[in-house]
Parts: sequence; structure tokens; C-alpha cells
Amino acid sequence: MRTIYINQSRKGGDALLNDLNKCKLFHPAYGEQSLRIDKDEFIEDKTLKQYIRNIERLVRTSPEYKNWLSFVHNVLGTMFFCYHTGESFGTCSIHLHHHPLTLYDYVVIALETTNKFDTFNIAEEVMGYHFCNYVGFVPLCSTSHERYHSGMFNIPIDLVEGNWPNFMKEYEGIIPEYLVDKVATLSSVTTDNCGEKWYNNELRYVDINTEPTQFTNIVSRANVKKDWGVEDVL
Repeated sequence: MRTIYINQSRKGGDALLNDLNKCKLFHPAYGEQSLRIDKDEFIEDKTLKQYIRNIERLVRTSPEYKNWLSFVHNVLGTMFFCYHTGESFGTCSIHLHHHPLTLYDYVVIALETTNKFDTFNIAEEVMGYHFCNYVGFVPLCSTSHERYHSGMFNIPIDLVEGNWPNFMKEYEGIIPEYLVDKVATLSSVTTDNCGEKWYNNELRYVDINTEPTQFTNIVSRANVKKDWGVEDVL
């Protein structure tokens, strides 16, 4: 009978582990396999990108992410429409487009905050950004979303919801320089120079002096798409 050795990092071998960084599998013939890894273990850039994609997918399919989507929808209520065209959720699918940082970018940043990680603790970190309102986003109908990723128009930074500027300040020195440059470039686009008129012309999501909109009919199944917020990250 083959014996499997599991490293016990706590006295008594309790099911709950204090330090998951030390949690690992061990077998004399096969060596060790740690639960958590570091970026130095990714020999190929392609492998790291796939790992980031997997975390991105984990976030998008989580109940917590759906709770965030529903909360935004509830707060906006009747104002939950495409900021670009004015189409409402009753007539089309509304996506929450991450901007100026993509969801992929947030995963990249989360990886920079720790030396050891696994997919779950990074996904939790990224969801923390969402629930701290650190994530920038713009409601777009599916057609406008596709058109944006085809390079057909620009997004005015003054219509981006969420406290993403504070995120940039809080994580200064952690955010990779190429993402800082990217945000600076996208932030130069405003309603005055974006090249076309947007239906919406003001921020509507957060106002601490305004009572939340009473909206009981949460997103109907017809309008909840699996690709909510999905975007091409190149």
C-alpha cells in the first residue's frame, strides 16, 4: 500500500492551519509540493499569464462578485443604464466595464502585495478592492462594450465610478510602472476631449449624503449574463 506523507505544521494536526505558507505535501519519492508559490516559480511568462487568467475567472464566477454587481445595480436603481447610449437594463444587458484598470490588472497588482500566494488568497484580495470601492467602472451596454474594445470610442475618465484614484495613491510603489503609465494615458480622456457626446454626464454611484435607491426587483435572469464585466485584456 502506498503511503502519502502530509507535512503537519501545527501541533495535534488540527484541520485549521495557522500558516498556509508552510502547508505542503511531501513524499520521499516525489519531493514536496507547497500550497502557496511565488512568482519566481513561473519560468515562462505564458504560464504566469494563464495563472492570472484563472484567478480572474475565479473572481468573476464567485458569489461575492455577483453580490458586488447586484449592490451596484441596487444603488443605481433606475439610473442603472448605459452611460454611453442611455439604454436601460430593461432593454439590454448592462456590463460593468472595469476602467482605467481592468480586472486582469487588479490581479497583477494583488500578486505584487505578497511573496507567497495561491489563487484563492489573491482572488480574495481582488474582491477586497471591489468591496472597498477601489475599483473603477463604467456601466456599458453590450454593444458599446464591444465597440470600446474594438477601439471605436474612448471613455471619459470623469464618468468612471468608484474611488480608483485613492487606490492608486494607497498602492503607490506597488502598482507596476507600466500600469501607472496606462492609467495616466487613459486619464487624459475627458468629456471635453473624448470626441463624442455621452448620454450620461455625471457620476451617479456614490454619494454619502443620498439614501440608497429603493429597488427590490434585482437584476432579472434575462439580463444577468455570465459575461458581465468580461473584457478583452491584451
